[in-house]
Amino acid sequence: MNGHHDIQDEKDITKAYQGTIQRALLYRIMSLNDEGNFDPAHIVTRAEAAAYLYDAQSFIEAHKENAAPEQEATEEGL
Repeated sequence: MNGHHDIQDEKDITKAYQGTIQRALLYRIMSLNDEGNFDPAHIVTRAEAAAYLYDAQSFIEAHKENAAPEQEATEEGL
């Protein structure tokens, strides 16, 4: 997997969201259009949102074995 996607319209993306968008692209939850643009002004449809949620859930399911085990209690004596 490539660790960084070259987003052609990156200048239009709020800097605070750039890392999250890069992760969504890396995890294949979202994708760029044919011109390499993310199009941050695009209004997401219900169908697109459903597809993003499905892809996110699929990513989580595929990587469950690699997740850190949940901690029981922070302090076992209490």
